[in-house]
Order: sequence, then C-alpha cells, then structure tokens
Amino acid sequence: MKLGDTKDFFSNLDFYRTTMEKIKKIPSIQILEYHQVENIVKTDNGFKLKVANLNSKQYYQYSANHVVIATGGCGQLFPQTTNSLGSIGEGIYFAHQLGLKIKDFEKIQFHPTSFNGININPSFLISEVARGLGAHLINENHQRFVFKYDTRGELAPRDIVSNAIWKEISHQNNENIYLDFTHLNCETIPEALPYIYKTCKSYGYDLCTDHVPIKPAAHYQCGGIQVNLNGESSEKGVFAIGECAYTGLHGDNRLASNSLLESLYFANSASKTIAKRKRFNRGKSYVSLVSDTPFSVLSVTQKEYLSQCKETAKQLLSLAFENNNFKKYVHKTDVLIKKFNATTTSLKSHPEVFETKVILKNVQYLLQKKMKQKSLGNKKIIT
Repeated sequence: MKLGDTKDFFSNLDFYRTTMEKIKKIPSIQILEYHQVENIVKTDNGFKLKVANLNSKQYYQYSANHVVIATGGCGQLFPQTTNSLGSIGEGIYFAHQLGLKIKDFEKIQFHPTSFNGININPSFLISEVARGLGAHLINENHQRFVFKYDTRGELAPRDIVSNAIWKEISHQNNENIYLDFTHLNCETIPEALPYIYKTCKSYGYDLCTDHVPIKPAAHYQCGGIQVNLNGESSEKGVFAIGECAYTGLHGDNRLASNSLLESLYFANSASKTIAKRKRFNRGKSYVSLVSDTPFSVLSVTQKEYLSQCKETAKQLLSLAFENNNFKKYVHKTDVLIKKFNATTTSLKSHPEVFETKVILKNVQYLLQKKMKQKSLGNKKIIT
C-alpha cells in the first residue's frame, strides 16, 4: 500500500490492522514472524521451501501443496524509493527459480516528488495533492521548468513529471530541484496537507517559507509474475498476489488506488481456487529441520563486503536510469556479480548472503530488460 496524506495513511493503516486482527483469530493460520524464505523447489507432490528462522538462526524445510507469493515490489533495488526495507523483489527471484513467466518487470513507476533527504529510507512521499493545490516544481535558479517538457506542467502524469525532473537534474548537473509552496495561502496548507506539512517540518522545512528538496523515487512495480484471473502463475499450484504479480491491470502507469482493489480481488480468487482443489488433495504440509547447525557467523569484513555489493548494485541501477544507458551498466553489474560469486563460495548459507544475491540478480535482470526495451525503440527513461 502506498501512503499519501493523513486520510490515506490512517485508512490504509486501519485496513492493515483490522485484517491482521481477523487473521490472528483463525486457528488454521499460523503467522511466522522473523522468517525468510530462501528457496522454492518443485517436487512430485508439490513444493519444498527452505526457510530461515531469524530468531533461532536455523534453516527449516516446509512442504506445501500450493505456494502463494506475495512479496511486494522491488523499490529497494534503487537508492531512492518509497518502498519498505524488505522490498527487494524476492518474488521475481523465486519466479526465476521455478521457471515462471514474468512480464513487464522493466516497467517501474516512479513517484516524481519524494523528499530528497540524507539517510531517509524509505523516502517520504509528497503526494500529487500538493501539486494539485498549486505547488510549483522549481530548479536551482528557482524557475519552473516542467512546462519545457509538457504543456500541463506540474499536473502532467507521473512518468512525464519524473522524466522532466531527471532531465533538469542532468541539465544543471546537480539534484537541486524543489517543491515551492511559498506563493500559496499559508493558512490553508497545514489544513490541506497536515501529514505532509508536519513531516516536512520535522525535517526542518516549513512549507510556508521554505523550498522543499524533492527527487523521483521508485514507487511501484507494474510488471511481475504473470498470472491468470485466479492469480495462478504459469506453474500450477504457484500463485502471485499484489505488487509482485502481473495481472494486466496497470499497464505502464498504475493509477493510485487500483493496486489495493487488485490485491483484494486476486487474493479472494486465489483462495477460492486453492480451497476447491484441497478438497481433492489430502496431502498435508509439514516442516522439518534442515540442519542442527545454525547460520554461520559473518565477520565484520564479510558484512561490510555484502553491504558494499548491495549499495554498488543500487548505484549502478540508479545511474543507468538517470543516464538512460543500460548496456554500459549491464556490463558493470555482470562484473560485480562474477566477483560476488567468486568471493562468497566459501560462505555457508546465511540470510544476508541471500539478500545480497537477490538484489544483485534482480538489478542485473532489470537492467537487461530495460536494455532490451530501449533496443526495441522505447526511449522513455521511466515508464
């Protein structure tokens, strides 16, 4: 769910809390917190999942008749994103493991106006409501610039405004782009944008008097695991729901609230399909301990190396999008992955190694998809 101002924030939060409260009351549902799936394998009787228990630091194997992938998007592949910290695209990684069909993964929607601050992750989103009220986008010379790229100016669609900002950043060779509210009636701003006003104030920016630094941020993964109307992938028994799925609903640009409705519909459809099949399938899911040996302990040097790999991959992806040069950065990512594979061969299974592997492989795949898209004649930087 993507959060806008106060009304959106609390309605989404209330929806989440209410749903979780109801789920916890259902005896047949077990919620495993601090667990991480690292591998999914198809078997003759269904699927086996390798799962890391982050508390006991041990790996378990789960068997299941059906698997539902609902891992969210991939915004954390980018240095600037509105997505939560876990959004690294595990669903796409598992899709490759299982040989599932993936469609339009390269179509990442960017939100044009996220707060551009240091060490703020995820980025704070300043919704379209701000520009709808009359806020201007200005460059380092305090000049409006979006009209150079589209006659609708700040009110153009997200992809056009994001592209305009990237071009202006490239033109002036720095990231000094701002939202300007100072020409508006100051008395109306706190009432119209209470959450945005309060949050910007906490970062040291008063909307009534200050120019607020912004930058486009990775916001929504429009493509993903291709599914049918039941939410089922190209592999029978594997379902995908939410941002990790490609349903065909969004196209190149997601409309703001469609993703929630999409998730509700496909979750309902998938659950009914699975329930119907289980009447004829008496196989039971079970869990077993893979090994009594806990995770290996990573040294400080190893942790630093994994962190460096992740940050390097994110920077390469960001530079490729900003410079609209994907071929160059595909090669750089290939080199990074070869070095990573050679360096980590001696490391035993560990969640941090898995997370790094997912980020590297997904960055590589996304760059390859963008390179192919560009070679086919689509010159958009951001779709």
